[in-house]
Amino acid sequence: MDELPISIAHHPSSSATGVGEWGQDTPQEFRNWNDTAPNISIGMEGAPGHQASAINPDGSLDPNGSRGSYGNVNAPTMGRFDQMTAKVGGLWDSMLGEGRHWWITSTSDSHVNWRDGGSDFWPGEYSKTYVKSEKNYKDIMENLRNGHVFVITGPNFRT
Repeated sequence: MDELPISIAHHPSSSATGVGEWGQDTPQEFRNWNDTAPNISIGMEGAPGHQASAINPDGSLDPNGSRGSYGNVNAPTMGRFDQMTAKVGGLWDSMLGEGRHWWITSTSDSHVNWRDGGSDFWPGEYSKTYVKSEKNYKDIMENLRNGHVFVITGPNFRT
């Protein structure tokens, strides 16, 4: 039997117009996805990629740079996490409170490294998603579905 795929929404609030306001993606949309396919639509990118967009190629900080390509100053990331994840009582908190299996991931979304003029870290250089599982596809996917996962940003553990 073929394994079911997993769908994890990326950049959930990148098009938001303000804190607590939504753009292209809405909390109801994510609830609908999860209602329709609870074993496939299992979460969102809680800590989005492109976290190096505030770093200049020489390593200095760009005071006008955004984190996670959330360029709207009225709806930035919060502590480098998407507002749908970061706010107590926000979407992620509500989804868990409703008893939903809705988990977050942290990604690099790497296209061009910041050292080469891009806005990205290498995969695993800044943020990581840890899944408690055996080192095989089926177990990793199953444990993602079951929420045996945590994310970090910043200086990482050495594995």
